[in-house]
Amino acid sequence: MAFPSPQPNQMNQGQGGGFLQGLSNFFFGTPGRQMSTITPQQEQLQQALIPLIMQLLQGNVQGFGPIEEEARQGFKQKTIPTLAERFSSLGGSPGGSSGFAGLLGEAGTNLERSLASQKAQFGQSQLAQLLGPALQSNLAYIPRQQGILEALAPGAGMALGKFATGGF
Repeated sequence: MAFPSPQPNQMNQGQGGGFLQGLSNFFFGTPGRQMSTITPQQEQLQQALIPLIMQLLQGNVQGFGPIEEEARQGFKQKTIPTLAERFSSLGGSPGGSSGFAGLLGEAGTNLERSLASQKAQFGQSQLAQLLGPALQSNLAYIPRQQGILEALAPGAGMALGKFATGGF
């Protein structure tokens, strides 16, 4: 059984009390409480992440540009020529045909929808990576500690009982 002993540096500061609080803690114990486990460095890192998180929440996704550029290049270099070839094989003229323009417009719209969806997922993934550690509990519970009077009370009660019944 550990007995809390008032330390000189705890008697003048601490849980709102000075010397009398330290004395009270020594005799009657200390209540359980929660304490932050964040180091000053972790707190600084969290403060630095707030602007990045705000950007992501506003839709400013960093690092998606190369993915978007690759998709657009693939569309220009593969999708458009493939559509033109298919349209030509059906007997149409890709150059001035409204049917080809409609098909190309639909493919472009699908590309934009797909990119928007991928960008949103990419942003959510980045947000989850940033928020994951922040959402974990940063509190530790310090259990209640017995005071010296509480620790001695069971023994004193037994002695009083024996005395009262003539057991001494």
